[in-house]
Amino acid sequence: MAFNKLTIQLKLSSKARREGDCLVWFGDKDPCGYGRIRYAGKKGYPAHRLAYELRHGEIPAGLVIRHKCDNPSCINVDHLETGTHKQNSADSVERGRAIRAKGESHGRAKLTQSQVDEIRRRYIPGKHGHGSHALAKKFGVAQSTLMAILRGVHWK
Repeated sequence: MAFNKLTIQLKLSSKARREGDCLVWFGDKDPCGYGRIRYAGKKGYPAHRLAYELRHGEIPAGLVIRHKCDNPSCINVDHLETGTHKQNSADSVERGRAIRAKGESHGRAKLTQSQVDEIRRRYIPGKHGHGSHALAKKFGVAQSTLMAILRGVHWK
């Protein structure tokens, strides 16, 4: 039978496979790993939300679906529960998923820790060749970025 002729329950189950206790979605996913499915005229409907709604009904306004298993691709309804955005964020921090890249490991970092240390060591306000303008030019960053580093706003 053609995929577009299947019931929504069969569409969900045909794009998932059991991995341990999780029912992992292997169809289309968003950049964060959450499954997406065409449903109710929406191309990117979250698969885990749909799975939850099929068993429990409409999700109350203002609530999100939280993964107890911490696997965004999981659509196992037993691993899903409603909660607030605040609860979901707290889960993320508590379970170590909220780690944000800092310093050199940040994807947009232009400087290394040793360069930042050198900037801080060499900076002498008002001294030719050692001021913020000269150092910013030498290290290839904006003067405002260099000043943010020196003030401790960036690279704390």
